[in-house]
Amino acid sequence: MAEVSYVANHIMIGTQLHAPDGFKNLLSGLTYHFLVRSEKVRLVQFVEREPGRVGVSQRVDHPPPEVILLEIHGDDFDHAIQNGLIQVKPLQATLPPWCSGLTYSVEGTEQNRYKGKKIKHTERVDAVLRHFEPLLDGLKLLLADPNPIKVLNRYARGCKPEQNQKRFRAEFFAFILYGRNRNVISYQVQNIGRWERKDHPGLKPGVKSLGVGAQHGFKSADQALIDDIEFAWKQWARLGMTQRGIYRKVCAQLWRTSTVRDQHGVKRQIRPDGNAFLTYDQFVYRLEKLYGRAAIQERLHGRAYVREELMPSRGRYSEAVANIGERTEADGYWVVEVVIGPDGKNPLPALVVVRIIDVATGMILGVGFALDGESAAAYRMAMFCAAIRKSIFGRLVGITIDDEAWPSMGVSDDHVTDRGAGGGNSAKANTELGNPVISAMPPTGFGQGKATIESSHPRSVQMRDRPTHRVTKLPLIEIVRREIKDTVSMNDARDISGHLTPLRVKVADRITPLDLFNKLAEVGRNGLRPMSFEDAVRSFLTPVKLVARADGIYRGFQRYTSDELKQTGILQSVAASGLEVTLGGYMLDLSIRYCFVEWQGRLIELAGVLALREDEEQLHISLCELDALNQKLREMKSDFRTHAEAVYAEAAQEFAVEFGVEMDESKLKIGSAKRRTAQSKSQAKMVKDIVIHSRRTA
Repeated sequence: MAEVSYVANHIMIGTQLHAPDGFKNLLSGLTYHFLVRSEKVRLVQFVEREPGRVGVSQRVDHPPPEVILLEIHGDDFDHAIQNGLIQVKPLQATLPPWCSGLTYSVEGTEQNRYKGKKIKHTERVDAVLRHFEPLLDGLKLLLADPNPIKVLNRYARGCKPEQNQKRFRAEFFAFILYGRNRNVISYQVQNIGRWERKDHPGLKPGVKSLGVGAQHGFKSADQALIDDIEFAWKQWARLGMTQRGIYRKVCAQLWRTSTVRDQHGVKRQIRPDGNAFLTYDQFVYRLEKLYGRAAIQERLHGRAYVREELMPSRGRYSEAVANIGERTEADGYWVVEVVIGPDGKNPLPALVVVRIIDVATGMILGVGFALDGESAAAYRMAMFCAAIRKSIFGRLVGITIDDEAWPSMGVSDDHVTDRGAGGGNSAKANTELGNPVISAMPPTGFGQGKATIESSHPRSVQMRDRPTHRVTKLPLIEIVRREIKDTVSMNDARDISGHLTPLRVKVADRITPLDLFNKLAEVGRNGLRPMSFEDAVRSFLTPVKLVARADGIYRGFQRYTSDELKQTGILQSVAASGLEVTLGGYMLDLSIRYCFVEWQGRLIELAGVLALREDEEQLHISLCELDALNQKLREMKSDFRTHAEAVYAEAAQEFAVEFGVEMDESKLKIGSAKRRTAQSKSQAKMVKDIVIHSRRTA
């Protein structure tokens, strides 16, 4: 129950009045409460009294306010009201001043009102109200009495048990003037423990020790001890340190305590110099008073621990958005299976899948892939996937995707990634057109900054047994296609009921991201920014250098061509000039099956061609794998030149050893050879007869 104020329109019992310039007995700047009117108007003024220290323990006592009754003749009151000499306060407080700060109902709480006996707070309030009942029943007669305060004092003395007269009349008038609010006569729990304790005289407060005596030890409020704690915190508080570890350093290095044994052999600490020191519990209590529990835990255990373990939920991220694409998040996860390489023996580096999710609908908008950790290219590939029709994306990776099963197309202008590969400059689009307007990065290690995508990652089963791992026989491209299919399925198989409002529930057919996406898109609540396919290629695919030759476009040894390329005349120009031409282009890092070449402002799609009639699935390898094969081919060509010369030299040596002559004994003579003379024909016939005879006798 919050302490609020309201605007008053009429004067009734409890209405708070003031006299801006004073009026008769009324002083300016004070608040008066309207009580009753007959011939005279009776007003009530509460005068708060200063708190003071009482008793041996120097307890701070808050005495009840003094009640003063004032009377004004009715005609004078009317004149003052009509002329603004007495005015209704613009804002009416719902609780008296000594109850300020009480922002909740304390009904039902328990307080230690009397030593050795716990009394429920409601029971104490009910007991007071039982004393009030006869007075409330005869309230009209009481207020009409010439001296109501005298009546209340006499009544308080006659109660069983006898009531404190000042407190009784203050609570009674406050109760009837503030709408009979039970909090008026409640314990003022908002004031408990708020007095200044530093260097406070008197007995040692707190829980009394059972083993060494009630007054053993020192107060934690002494300024010298507080200074020691502050020094220790600045000196030794760091990640990985514990509160107990800091306390032990304080005892050893600041207080230089010693240990003694009591009659039971229990060791206890003392300070030989006689100065004050604290127990561990006192140390922790004072430390929390100085810095707060959350700040201590953050300093010693880290911000993530406080955020995940101590802080309450601040709600769903979807509460901050209304439309598709209003905010997106991107992150990657590891595929658990070990993929065996093409040699059938050695495993490939681990595969990472990067996904982009829409915060409003939970729809996966794009997917990208990388080997051996997250890469900027994987994030750009996911953006490329998000920007284009998914049927086109499926064709590029060799898989069929229905556009109705994955209808999203476009990029968001508010994008959240982590501080890894996805947040670097190389992960940004190649053109400004592809970059979001707002690009946010949560602090390192704080998955809550992109909780929507984090919660969508696949969960692995935790097994408490011998270490194991999963190995798959599927080739890498099939694993990629499987993850894409899984993404399509997830969009229509995840429960996103937590994203639904009453209206969304009413119009929904399924509680899946796909259904919510379609329903919002149907009414124009789609903030995704469309991009043409050409702009998406230029923005997100990896720029590469391509070489134009007479028979096609090459990336290393891999040749690309298409009918559109042949119609441009590029190849004819290259063939006529006899020179190679370097062109700019783009490729999908995941698959070299297709590439795109820039030519005179046009983007031409090319398909890879194999040198032999083999399975085209081998073209679905990554760009880095293609570059590795190109490097291997260059190394083999470099070795080939030496190898070829060695082979020819070896053959010449073997010929000379076997036949006694060199392989090349020919001599150069002037003029053309005469091969058609009569002598040459006769020798040719003789050689032919010898060869034929040899075959017959063989």
